[in-house]
Amino acid sequence: MSGTLFAVFAVALGYGTLVPLVPVYLGASGGGDVVWHTGALPAVFLAAASLAAPLWGHVSDRIGRRVVIAAGCAGAALAVVPFLVEHGLPQLYLLQAVAGVSFGAVLPAALAMLYEAGDARSRARRVAWYGVALLGGYLAGPALGGWLAGLAEGAAALAAHRAVQLALGAQAAAAALALLRVGVGHWPKADSPRETPAAAPRAREALAALLAAMLVALLLGGFEIGTALHLRGPLGFGSAEVAGLFIACGATMALVQLVLLPRVPASASRVAWALALVAASGAALAAMPFARSYVATLALASPLGGALGLSFGLLGLQMASAGGARRGLALGAQNAAITGGQAAGSLLGGALFAALGERALPGFGGAVILLALALAALMQINRQALRRGNPRASKDGAGADRCQ
Repeated sequence: MSGTLFAVFAVALGYGTLVPLVPVYLGASGGGDVVWHTGALPAVFLAAASLAAPLWGHVSDRIGRRVVIAAGCAGAALAVVPFLVEHGLPQLYLLQAVAGVSFGAVLPAALAMLYEAGDARSRARRVAWYGVALLGGYLAGPALGGWLAGLAEGAAALAAHRAVQLALGAQAAAAALALLRVGVGHWPKADSPRETPAAAPRAREALAALLAAMLVALLLGGFEIGTALHLRGPLGFGSAEVAGLFIACGATMALVQLVLLPRVPASASRVAWALALVAASGAALAAMPFARSYVATLALASPLGGALGLSFGLLGLQMASAGGARRGLALGAQNAAITGGQAAGSLLGGALFAALGERALPGFGGAVILLALALAALMQINRQALRRGNPRASKDGAGADRCQ
C-alpha cells in the first residue's frame, strides 16, 4: 500500500507547485500577464488529467494496475526535462500538460489497486489513506513553491528560473522515487484485474456516483474561490491567512476520511450520504457572508472541507464497487468528472463573485442544495420504477440498492 500511496502523493505535487512561483518567474523574465498564466497553468494540468484518466483507467483494466502506475510516475519525472533544457513559458505549459496526463494515469489505477488489494473489511481504510496521500500532494506542492518563491524575492536573491528548476527537480525526484518503489516493491495478486472476479459493472450505480462526484467537485471549486475572495475582499486578509485556512481545511478533510470513512456501515447508501453532506456543505457556503471574522470563517470552512472529503471517499468506494471488471475505466471517468466539475466550480464561483460580491455565496450554495435534492429525487424515482417493473429483481438487488 505504501508504494501506491507515495505514487499518488508524487504526481499530486505537480498540480500546485508552480502556482506561487509563476508571478516571481514572469516578473523576472517579463513573460506576460501574471494573472492569466497563474490561472491557465493549473487549468492545463486539470484538462490533461480529465482527458487522460478514463483512457488510462481502461488500459489498467486490460494490462494491470502496476504498469500504468509506473508509466504515470515515469511521465511525471520526465515532464521536467524540457524546462531543464530550455526554460520559458512554452516549456512550462508542456510540463503541466505531461504532468496532468501522468496524474490522470496514476489516480484511477491506484484507487482500483487499493480497492482490490487485501480483504474487503479494510477497503474503506485504504481508500481513506488514498485521500490523505492525494491531499498531501495538493498541499505540499504550493508549500514548496511558496517557500522557494520567498527565497527568490528575499535577500537570498535566488534567480527566479533557478527557483522554478529546484521546485520541479523536487517534484521529479519524488516521482522517480515512487517509480523505484513501484518497480521493486511487493505487489499483491490483485495487481492484475484478470485475477479478480469479473463482476459485471452496475451502470445505474456508477452513473449515480459519477453525477454525485461531479456535484461535490463543483461545490469544492466554488468554495475554494468564493472563500478566498471573501477573505481577501470584504474581510481584508492576506495570502498567509488564506493559505492557513485551506491548510486547516485540508487537515480536516484528511482526518475526517481516516476516522469516519471506515466507520460508515457497508449497508449504508453511499451516494445518499454524499448528497446529504453536499447539501449541508452548500448551506455552510451560503452562510459564509455572515462570518465577519477569520475565526468565524474558519469555523464554517473546516467542517465544510471535512464533509467534502468524506463525500469523495464514499463516492470513490461506490464507484469502485459498481465498476466491476471495468473498475479502472469507471474510476477514470469519475476522476475526469471531478477535475471537470472542480474547474467549472472555480470559473463559476469567480464569475459570480465578480458580478454579485458576497451575495454570490448564498446563490451558489443554494443552487448546489437544489441540485443535490434533484439528484436524490431522481435516484428515488428510478428505484421505485425498477421495483414496479420487476419486483423480484428489486428484492434480489436490495443489497445493491443499499450500497448505492
